Amino acid sequence: MLGEVKTTPSWRGEIPNRPEFVSTARHWIVAMSRHLGADAQTSADVEFAVGEALANAVEHGRRVGRGSRKIILRIRRTDDGHLVVEVVDSGAAFDFGRHGTRPDEEYHTPRGFGIFLMRELMDEVHYEHRRAGNVVRLIKRIPIAEEHAS
Repeated sequence: MLGEVKTTPSWRGEIPNRPEFVSTARHWIVAMSRHLGADAQTSADVEFAVGEALANAVEHGRRVGRGSRKIILRIRRTDDGHLVVEVVDSGAAFDFGRHGTRPDEEYHTPRGFGIFLMRELMDEVHYEHRRAGNVVRLIKRIPIAEEHAS
């Protein structure tokens, strides 16, 4: 006999892989994270981290000659109270582990801190390259709201 199946709400969206759609996607992620129970601070952290992942996808996540020019966004809440956001692009693989481990004091350009910021803002950041492209998975624990005593 099958046990009870637990389902959690999840959403999927697609945007064209172009800079002018990043802002819309960030707003969508905030709305969905709030709907899934994230407070304002958690939603702000998620928005910023997802914005960095989207900026990387727009800049680096397109393969020349590929028909797919979309970024896929997925968001869900796990049964144990974590928000999981995935940003999927069609770009080539890269060495994710080599980037963003620390801010380099000798690094004098205002660029290149996106992965570092994702790691600082989120509880977990994972990267995987699949045949179709890259997946960046951002995980943030949703704080449990404290009950206010009357």
